[in-house]
Amino acid sequence: VATNPTTGCTSNMTGNTVIATNPLPGVYNVTGGGNYCVGGTGYDVSLDNSDPGINYQLYIGTAMLGTSVPGTGAPLDFGTETAAGVYTVKGTNSTTGCLSGMASSATIMINPLPLVHNTTGGGSYCAGGAGVGVYLDLSNNGINYQLYNGGSPVGLPVAGTGSSINFGLLTDAGTYTVGATDATTSCGSTMDSVAVITVNPLPDVHSVTGGGGYCPGGIGVHVGLDASDAGIKYMLYYGSAPVGATLSGTGAALDFGLKTATGTYTVVATNSGTACTNAMAANAIVTITPAPTAYSVTGGGSYCETGFGVHVGLNSSDVGVNYVLTTGGIAAGVAAAGTGAPLDFGLETASGTYTVFATNPSTTCTNNMAGSAVINVIPVLLPAVSMNPTPGSVSCVGTPVSFSATPVNGGTAPTYQWMVNGIISGAGSSFTYTPTNGDVVTAMIHSNYVCAIPDTGSLSAVMNVSPQEMPSATVAVNPGSLVCTGTSATYTATTLYGGTAPTLTWLKNATAVGTGLSYTYIPSNGDIITFEMGSNFPCRLTNMVYSDPITMAVQNGVVPVVSILSSAGNHIVARESVTFTAFVSNAGSTPTYQWKINGLPVSGATGTTFTTSSLNDLDAVSCDVVGTCALVGTNSIVMHVGANVSVQQVTTAGSNDISLIPNPNKGEFTVKGTLATSADQEVSLEVTDMLGQVVYTGKVMAAGGTINEHVKLSSSLANGMYNLSLRSGTENTVFHFVVEQ
Repeated sequence: VATNPTTGCTSNMTGNTVIATNPLPGVYNVTGGGNYCVGGTGYDVSLDNSDPGINYQLYIGTAMLGTSVPGTGAPLDFGTETAAGVYTVKGTNSTTGCLSGMASSATIMINPLPLVHNTTGGGSYCAGGAGVGVYLDLSNNGINYQLYNGGSPVGLPVAGTGSSINFGLLTDAGTYTVGATDATTSCGSTMDSVAVITVNPLPDVHSVTGGGGYCPGGIGVHVGLDASDAGIKYMLYYGSAPVGATLSGTGAALDFGLKTATGTYTVVATNSGTACTNAMAANAIVTITPAPTAYSVTGGGSYCETGFGVHVGLNSSDVGVNYVLTTGGIAAGVAAAGTGAPLDFGLETASGTYTVFATNPSTTCTNNMAGSAVINVIPVLLPAVSMNPTPGSVSCVGTPVSFSATPVNGGTAPTYQWMVNGIISGAGSSFTYTPTNGDVVTAMIHSNYVCAIPDTGSLSAVMNVSPQEMPSATVAVNPGSLVCTGTSATYTATTLYGGTAPTLTWLKNATAVGTGLSYTYIPSNGDIITFEMGSNFPCRLTNMVYSDPITMAVQNGVVPVVSILSSAGNHIVARESVTFTAFVSNAGSTPTYQWKINGLPVSGATGTTFTTSSLNDLDAVSCDVVGTCALVGTNSIVMHVGANVSVQQVTTAGSNDISLIPNPNKGEFTVKGTLATSADQEVSLEVTDMLGQVVYTGKVMAAGGTINEHVKLSSSLANGMYNLSLRSGTENTVFHFVVEQ
């Protein structure tokens, strides 16, 4: 109906509409939901019933989840949901579009996992040890923590405290982890890291060996181990104290050496890689076996060498012990078995110190017995006596002589008897009387030496009674009182009645210069030598005497000048006899001569001349002249020996053809004369000494064969014989001349 409000007019509209009320979908209950831990699979959300033709939509809060699910007339399952929130369901009639919210809701909650902390601890320890600790570095309240070895729980869960957790010392080897569980939500987490526990094995057990007893003063006994392992160190202990250095295992037995300290020895082995130690089985006990008891050596003493000896024994002995008597380290007999009573080793005759050495054959221990027995074999001696006259066995007429006796093997208190010419004249160790020459004085001794056989001895002396004598001394000088400068002189004294210990003194110019019976020195001209003797001859008339003085004359020596003249010149034929004459100056009054050929002495050629027919070509004939003061002068001539000699030989001035003037000369001379030719010739001049050495050469032209040449030699030329050779085309002439400067 339509109405105009102004006019109030109304009108019915055409047609109509029908409204029908459609029913809402049936309401069912939403089920499911719940709590789960982070990382879980979630929960199912369901509807406990549904109707066909109704579509059911799942919501979380106001947001649709997925597509609608058509009703089946049975419960519906929307599947597993993981998101946290409140889940609802709405049903819509697919025909009418009517919608109904389903009853209740499903709530899903996500519980957090326990916080993750670090597992710590673990490590290695030696088998049998207390183990090692495992820890959690932090924990949370309300969380329970369970320790696992592999997959197996270890002990009970431990409630978190807000701090670290100590799971204690653990001994089982393995990999340890920690699981955490929320006591409220049961949500669990595995803690970070792991703790690994390794159990290191102990060194293998071997047995200690050695030990035992040893004798006092011995070197001890060995302690060892019956086996060892490489990589293991073994330490020997004496009680709780280590002994020496560790020994490294070798895979074989070990020897810790000789041990002398008594007690129990053990061995501890240490693995050098793991430091694990282990005590070795058994032990070694070192003891000292007692030595035989030291009893005292008895006996000994002195006896004469003709006796039977003295006893040596032991003041006690032990059964089971053998006793050996020794002297100088050598057994003096066989061993004697102990009896529990004193022992007597019998009579011993050898001198020396006797000791006793005991041995226990059961323990092999030995011991030296206390003390020693000394046997002294007293030799059987023959007494004798010596006597010492004062002032001596030689006495002066009318002078008393005192005799003192010195005993030989006289014992401690010898007695004496003196006889002169067989008549008893005194007693005691001294005797004085005035002797006559030839008296026989006898000293007799009676010895109280224990082994003196016989017990007396004697000694006689014939007395020499001398008249008073005058000491004297004479001196001889060699080579004499006239000597050359620099020559030593030896003076020898001959004495008479100088006594047994004279004082012998040489005086030069009244000054003492030497002692003894001879004196040698190089004198100076005018020295006066005197010999002085102080005599201790017992019957001397004076104490000091002097020799006649010797005045020395000393002269200077001069080297002899020697010239040699050949009877045939120096050019001869083979086997030609030549006599050589030595002309000498400055040789003194008694020169000596020695002729030589080529430097070798000619036996027996010791005069001023020497003749021979055995010269060879170029032989050098020389003469050594020993003159005053043994100074030697010499000269020589070189001989030319051939089948024939074709040259003129001129040896002295005044030759028919050519002459050398003057001869001797002072090194200046003239050669003049006529050559064997009248033609002009060049002539060479050569001067040589007797050794063939050239001292001058020159050349001159001889016009028409005539020569007149003046030659001047060196002023330093030595005195002696020289040769001048003239050579030309037709001849060779040799002159011998003497230089005396």
